[in-house]
Amino acid sequence: MDSRRASLKSTFEDHAIFNLLLLDIFSPQKGDLLEIGCGTGEFLHLAREAGWTVVGIEPSVKACQFARDRYGLDFINDLWLPQPLPLANRSFDAVAWHVLEHIPQPAALLTWSASILKPEGRVFFSVPNTDSFLTSVLGPACLVCVARREDIG
Repeated sequence: MDSRRASLKSTFEDHAIFNLLLLDIFSPQKGDLLEIGCGTGEFLHLAREAGWTVVGIEPSVKACQFARDRYGLDFINDLWLPQPLPLANRSFDAVAWHVLEHIPQPAALLTWSASILKPEGRVFFSVPNTDSFLTSVLGPACLVCVARREDIG
């Protein structure tokens, strides 16, 4: 593996580990986890290994295939739109993660996410912030926000 590919692999894994740490801090009780825009599956793989029951929605066919081949994860290959998804009326303890900046209607996504939460469930999201203190010190970074169901609406 060349150094660039190794660096990318490490970056994805480090990001997934950090996200799992945050999930464990704010939702220590394991349960049902939905990640919207789950990419190649590193975060959901680690979350499943940590005891979560995971579901992923990912629009990229190649990313879904990679996650299936590498981690044995079967994602819903679809775009999130403000319409029903094939989730069989499931509810979740946590909905995550790094997708708001890719969604044309982020408020609708947050409202929908709140509607599928279990009573004590939480929505986790992060967005890039190029003007943050962390970015000025550490380079490109994302700040994490945690919202409870009643905070969203």
